Amino acid sequence: MYELIQAGERTYYIDCPSKIGIYRMDGERVCLIDSGNDKDAGKKVWRILEANGWKLDRILNTHSHADHIGGNAFLQQKSGCKIYCAGMDRLFAENTLLEPSFLYGGSPYKGLKNKFLYAKPSAVEELTEEVLPEGMEMLRIDGHSFAMSAFRTEDGIWFTADGVTAGQIMEKYHVTFLYDVEEYLASLDKLGNLDGRLFIPSHGGTVTEIRPLAELNREKVYEIRDLLLDICAEPKGIEDILEEVFDHYGLVMDGNQYVLVGSTVRSYLAWMDDKGELAQEFAGNRLVWKRDGAVPAGRAVKAQEAEGAAAVPGGKAAKSQKGSTGKEYTEKYCTAEAVGTESGPKAQADSDVSSGIREHLAVNEDREGLLKGIECFALDMDGTVYLGEQWIEGAKEFLAYIEGIGKKYVFLTNNSSKNPGVYVEKLRRMGLEAGPDKIITSGQAAISYLKKHYAGKRVFLLGTPMLQEEFAQEGIVLEKEKPDVVVTAFDTTLDYRKMRKVCELVRAGLPYLATHPDYNCPTEKGFIPDAGAIHAFIHASAGRYPDRIIGKPNGDIVDYLLERTGAGREKTVMVGDRLYTDIAAGAHNGLKTVLVLSGEATLEDVERSEVKPDLIFDSVKEMGEFC
Repeated sequence: MYELIQAGERTYYIDCPSKIGIYRMDGERVCLIDSGNDKDAGKKVWRILEANGWKLDRILNTHSHADHIGGNAFLQQKSGCKIYCAGMDRLFAENTLLEPSFLYGGSPYKGLKNKFLYAKPSAVEELTEEVLPEGMEMLRIDGHSFAMSAFRTEDGIWFTADGVTAGQIMEKYHVTFLYDVEEYLASLDKLGNLDGRLFIPSHGGTVTEIRPLAELNREKVYEIRDLLLDICAEPKGIEDILEEVFDHYGLVMDGNQYVLVGSTVRSYLAWMDDKGELAQEFAGNRLVWKRDGAVPAGRAVKAQEAEGAAAVPGGKAAKSQKGSTGKEYTEKYCTAEAVGTESGPKAQADSDVSSGIREHLAVNEDREGLLKGIECFALDMDGTVYLGEQWIEGAKEFLAYIEGIGKKYVFLTNNSSKNPGVYVEKLRRMGLEAGPDKIITSGQAAISYLKKHYAGKRVFLLGTPMLQEEFAQEGIVLEKEKPDVVVTAFDTTLDYRKMRKVCELVRAGLPYLATHPDYNCPTEKGFIPDAGAIHAFIHASAGRYPDRIIGKPNGDIVDYLLERTGAGREKTVMVGDRLYTDIAAGAHNGLKTVLVLSGEATLEDVERSEVKPDLIFDSVKEMGEFC
């Protein structure tokens, strides 16, 4: 805990209960984003700053809650820095007794004057665009508090504060604090449309895609709305409502939970009253809430909304049922293999003829001459250049042509069960001489990440003997009993002993990385469980998904690709047959993208998908004339 992690060239964060951002303004001066939950957090931050020779110039508070401003007073006293916060939250950050008073609805009893609700006061000024360090921008995301702010650094890293809540936290607490539900939903829309290389919520793991997490939070809002509609089928007072909410979710009430959940439920009731779904009246001297007679029962309301809801990106999987665990992970990572949709030339031809979308999407065209400016082609393998042991027609000739015109190509695969030598040998059997420099795997990218961020740390690796050997050869210290970090890969040698051990280590809270997210791996005999299925097993037992996943569609493997090839981001194109691994990896990390229709994706998938390729070709064969 309180580990400094570098997320970009100038962007860092401290991994702690409420993550703290650090943005390097120049050689020595830094800006903090939040300060932790108490004086002890402030002391730990100060030691990190001193160890790196950094001078604290300013603190930007995302909002005024005590777990985000708890280190303000100590750090301001030590450094003399200025502190900024926006709007009403500035008043609360400067006058910290307001938070427990607001939550309780009066002068708070002493049990509520604790570090979780009551921080030490500090001098706070108004947060505006003008006070941001050069290269930073801010976005108002109200709803969780009066005036919360998210911050983007020059490295494309977003600090999203409490704008979204991690899935595992929602599974534990369910009713996370909200002040204004309508504003919160609007902020989820804003967050879901953001572009960035990495998103860092204050609580929970970092993600490279924020939309699935925003949708998971939206679904929880409507789940709670449903529950309240059901509870208020008969008139109920607030204490009765709270008791039923706590009982329904198996929560344990204490002073903090009473005021936080109580305030949040009152905010929901006000929102539902504004929408005409609930009404309030006085029965004797008691305020009660009841469902409006015109509004159907809560579960029915949810079912009606679900019928009109947008499909999961790519149209590949139906939305998870309400309350299902892992929806965030599924929407972010699940691909067509997981549900076995038909694809390939026949399905594509049938779809194209019936839908008439082929010309609309300009297949086999490059009207702007995009490919002429490309120097490096990052190619997926199975479904893009071959199927099983068979070349896709024209693929081998395309590779020869690329090299013949002085451009380069590399193969980029998520499969971490094999080392580059296996692929070199396979390509040789298929008649292509390609050295290991042409192969980039998620396992190699994971090794690179470990060297940068966990140098010298002992690693428990759940992987094949081949991958274990590759890690060891690269100087990674492998440790089975007392590791510092856990890495999981596509391990085709799994047994129960291994799974039990990795679950124990993940449950103990060790940093948890994974090479790639794919649920299933295609083989000539059908699909077999891949790394994502292993993550699901671990989650079912240990309650955690990986803190960071290296492979496509995430940015770490793209960064490693660019390091290996030396090609500029604007001169590299990602070519693949999957929208939500290959194309998303390029689109979200500054590369040009080409979708080929020789593998998984169809044109109908493109129409439904939020991730759009720059160009579409039937196969790599048709690309040659435009290069």
